[in-house]
Amino acid sequence: MVVGTAVSAFSIFLATRLVAVPTSVFPLHGVLLVGLLIGSRIGYRLFRERRRGRRKKGRMLIVGAGWAGNMLLKDLEWDQKTYYEVVGFIDDDAAKKGCEIQGVRVLDRCSAIPKLARFLEIDLILIAIPSLSRAKKGVIVEYCKSARVPFRFLSPPFGFEASFWSGWRHEHRQTYSSPSH
Repeated sequence: MVVGTAVSAFSIFLATRLVAVPTSVFPLHGVLLVGLLIGSRIGYRLFRERRRGRRKKGRMLIVGAGWAGNMLLKDLEWDQKTYYEVVGFIDDDAAKKGCEIQGVRVLDRCSAIPKLARFLEIDLILIAIPSLSRAKKGVIVEYCKSARVPFRFLSPPFGFEASFWSGWRHEHRQTYSSPSH
């Protein structure tokens, strides 16, 4: 900004020798430059948010309020093709209950999945705990099956198991799915 204002001032000086050009033009130029830059960015964000808000969204729970759940939420929030709205997190760490991650509340423990899925009208459950043991995975799968809601696991290199986006974004063909490992 300072360089642009200085170049403009120098160009005006060379062209007119500042005859009939008030000196207040240069600070005003800087203020307008900053205002237009900030205004255009804010305008674009508001337009983008409004456009995203108009689409019909399914409702989703994320199991795991750790780093993987946080990164998943960030990706889902900024992905223009995301069909789902994250309603809340589920985590067995009692210290996280009631906390917010990027404005989304940690609602309860895994044992509350069936009750919350019905109450919140959840369309999909994403399990974002890469270090999940086989036994704990089985327990969470049973909770998801009893809720009769489709679910997917976040795979260790931070990707969904096969066919998450194909077939799940706009329609559900199953009431639930089981893990592949």
